[in-house]
Amino acid sequence: MNDDIAFTIPLTRAAHQFARENGKTSTQIYLNRLAVFAVNYYLDCFAIETELKGNNGSGFILELLGNVSRLMLKNIGNLECHSVLEGTNTCKIPFEVRDGVLGYVAVQIDRELKEAKPIGFLSPKQLERFREVEDVPLAAFDSVELLYEHLQPTSQEIHLSEWLNDIIDAGWETVERFFQAQQPTLAMNFRGIAQAERKEVEVKQSGVKRWKLIDLERAEEKIALFVGLKPKDRQEMDIEVEVYPSMGQTQLPKDLQLMILDEAGEMVMHAKARQTQNLHFDFSGDIGENFGVKLTIGDVSFVQSFLI
Repeated sequence: MNDDIAFTIPLTRAAHQFARENGKTSTQIYLNRLAVFAVNYYLDCFAIETELKGNNGSGFILELLGNVSRLMLKNIGNLECHSVLEGTNTCKIPFEVRDGVLGYVAVQIDRELKEAKPIGFLSPKQLERFREVEDVPLAAFDSVELLYEHLQPTSQEIHLSEWLNDIIDAGWETVERFFQAQQPTLAMNFRGIAQAERKEVEVKQSGVKRWKLIDLERAEEKIALFVGLKPKDRQEMDIEVEVYPSMGQTQLPKDLQLMILDEAGEMVMHAKARQTQNLHFDFSGDIGENFGVKLTIGDVSFVQSFLI
């Protein structure tokens, strides 16, 4: 961790008003609320939006779980913000609150409670090294600069209409290729997809469907994302989004969530697997419109943007 580049955030009257908004709290909860205020300020400098809910007037939600404060980021997920007083070299991360977050931000707060500095970021994967201890050394945290990189989408926008002209983006395979990669017994469970693919070959005007393997960082849980489009008229397209298990699995992970996002990044459709074989959405859109597909397992997410 390198805190030489950390910039100072003033803990104004508004910050302290937020910290005591819900009445009397413990000292640790009060400090963690100040940490949330500071992280929200930090993210605002990078134009990363927080969820605009609640009545605190600060544009973010604080969820208290024990002595941990949780900041919710719009269409991204949750961050936990932990206060660290000057002179200490560890950050406490309780065992019971280590699930369902994007990561952990350590925020140094001066003894007079007048200034705060985000000084480090720790991903859930890094935290696995400290499964048996709550007091994590600050030396284990990366530079807080990596927080911004961690929150950025990695996928480029896919131009779906170009698929109809056989211009297919790298990594998107034919449905036939999906069966070649699966075990024969598993492939039998997807006979309906195979029939749709044959029809697609026979009648090109019926549309195109492709799939891509999505790795959500849990080795045994790779997800096959299928996306198809079919012309409805000269301006409108029917869109199909499906997810199936892959790598020999017969059911989707029970905590897998599939979301469809609109052009503004707002969730408009949502489903949770609960150990089902697949999830499936159908909807329509005009040529030139955007939408997004978001897959989430625990604190890990994948977002793909599409242009119809």
